[in-house]
Amino acid sequence: MSPDAVACRHLDGEAWVDTTWRELRDETARVAGYWRRHGLRRGDRIAILAPTCRAWYVCELAGLRLGLVIVGIDHHQKPARIASILDESGATALVVGEIGQWWDIDAERRARFTLAMTMEDVGHDGVAGWQQVSRAERPPADEAARVAPDDSATLIYTSSTTGAAKAVEFTHAQLIQACGAIIRTYPQLNEGDAMVCWLPLAHMVQRMTNLFGMARGATTWFADDPRKVVATMAVARPSIICGVPRFYEKIAEKIGHRIEEMKGPRRRLVDAALETGRRMAQHRVHGQRPSIFLRMAHATLDRLVLSRFREALGGRLEVMVTGTAPAPAWVLEFFDQIGLLLLEVYGLSENAVPMSSNRADAYRFGSVGMPLPYNEIRIAPDGEILVRGPGVLDGYFEGANGHDDADPTRPRDQARFTDDGYLCTGDLGRYDEDGFLYLTGRKSEIIKTSTGRRISPARVEAIYGRSRLFDQVMVVGNGRKCLAALLALNQQAVERELMKSGHRIPGDPAAMAQSKDVAAIVHDELKRHETELADYERVIAYHLLEQPLSVEDGDLTPTLKLRRSRVEARLGDLIDAVYEREPDLPVAKGPEPEPTLAEVAA
Repeated sequence: MSPDAVACRHLDGEAWVDTTWRELRDETARVAGYWRRHGLRRGDRIAILAPTCRAWYVCELAGLRLGLVIVGIDHHQKPARIASILDESGATALVVGEIGQWWDIDAERRARFTLAMTMEDVGHDGVAGWQQVSRAERPPADEAARVAPDDSATLIYTSSTTGAAKAVEFTHAQLIQACGAIIRTYPQLNEGDAMVCWLPLAHMVQRMTNLFGMARGATTWFADDPRKVVATMAVARPSIICGVPRFYEKIAEKIGHRIEEMKGPRRRLVDAALETGRRMAQHRVHGQRPSIFLRMAHATLDRLVLSRFREALGGRLEVMVTGTAPAPAWVLEFFDQIGLLLLEVYGLSENAVPMSSNRADAYRFGSVGMPLPYNEIRIAPDGEILVRGPGVLDGYFEGANGHDDADPTRPRDQARFTDDGYLCTGDLGRYDEDGFLYLTGRKSEIIKTSTGRRISPARVEAIYGRSRLFDQVMVVGNGRKCLAALLALNQQAVERELMKSGHRIPGDPAAMAQSKDVAAIVHDELKRHETELADYERVIAYHLLEQPLSVEDGDLTPTLKLRRSRVEARLGDLIDAVYEREPDLPVAKGPEPEPTLAEVAA
């Protein structure tokens, strides 16, 4: 890799600005040198409170160079949570994205920091500006700290579904192991290829993706505005992209909407191309060789039609990766038929190495693939997923007051580990006959109906969530005689269904939630998807949400996982009303014997 090759690109106004590997090294050294001259030493904790941007990346590399412990804070967090993380982590330095975030912190906490800086060019009242720090005289090379493999590299505050976040501490060795495992899993990325950085850098996924890109010599393009990710992809032409399921769902919906607007011969040509793409995908899934006529038809229609869809996303994508929640089956299948692989991955906050992943040469839609290198994964008798490996945490960070820096071998949280050293993940799963892992729910979230049935809500939600009409599905029913659901509609998809049947389109989400025509469509859609479910797993009643569940309301974690207890507490009256509104709801059917968790997982 040449030091003069491009390491990253970022937008300055409307122009993309290059940074070479040499320039990145020098800038990182200057930032680390400035911090060292202002008192920061190996093992000190530095918090970064800022949106995703190139400066975040430089600060992380500078911290790792100096042996500091990086504490990423999601800038969308509530002020009370930010204050709590600053206190618990024991951070002695703080980097903010803009000066206003500094003044949002109370004066007593601000006084504790030995160093503060902003990513804005110019600082203010003792807060150093980016130009002052990053353009300082480069320090001698020997000022880089002598970092040991077992030194702490970062504190990751988990986006807990209960709201009680904990910090996981990872070492430099664990980050390197994780990077190696990712490289072996995704060999598609090569020197000079492009990647897009846009997910929150406060979380582990994007940071590991960036380190993976650096290890492979790829160029990282920073999309500071999440609304411009697709536009950035069209210019950057990445080989790999990471995102949450909703990101890919929106892309698929946009393409689908464009197709629906087409008329006449053009529409028939696109439909024919999609059909040949679907048939070719089916042959790939089943390991069958397509006929020569199908191969010829697909080659022609792919060149004329399908390649244009791929070109809109850069034209060089080999792998798209998604995690944090199940991707709808229709989204996986749609991308497959246009020639793009969307692969689901399973990660855990407590494990630096991603747990498992589908691969370009080995995938099963609906699964989370096979274990990554370094991970030993097994299924407990009750269906819980257990993992052992060098990337797994020893225990949660105890907080600045309870953490003994003199003792790097703190005892494990034994309640989370088996006697032979496997971490109990809390997730339920199963393997298929080919070794692909499937997630079936959370052990702590099993619903027990009043009839004694134990049901995994995640499994039920995943099946109903395959519908294009539902953006969100949350199943409730603990202690009730049957299941009900909170549904957030995909407004555009519902409007298209209404137009097809000649019904009037409601003017706003509130009117849509009250519409009898919409209710009929939703009822039919639920019926259409319940065929895979046992009688007792089916949703019998529902409520249409006027506003989707959100991170801002505390319903979702920053990684978009459901906080069930929070939602049930916040919307408890609404849930009660669902059951009271229909007092004659049938009792969930099923055999009397209560299944074990292992049976639920299967």
